[in-house]
Amino acid sequence: MSITPPPRPADHPDRFLDMQEAIEAAVLHVVEDAVEMGWGEIEAIAAVVAVAENRMLSICENERVNRQIEELRKRDLL
Repeated sequence: MSITPPPRPADHPDRFLDMQEAIEAAVLHVVEDAVEMGWGEIEAIAAVVAVAENRMLSICENERVNRQIEELRKRDLL
C-alpha cells in the first residue's frame, strides 16, 4: 500500500487534510489487521493514536535537546 506524495506546497492551508487522506487507507488497514488478529477496533485505534502521540513527543524532545546542544556549542561549553 503506497502513500501518495503531497499535491500542494507545504504552506498550503489544506496540506494537513491532504496528509490525512494520503495515510487513511494505510492506517485503516493496520486497524483492520489488528481486529482480524483479535484486538478490539477501539483499542486498535487508541493504540494507533498513542503510537502517533509518542512519536510526536519523541520528535519534540529531540528537537529541544538539539537546540540545547546548539546553544551550548555557541557558548563554547561543549
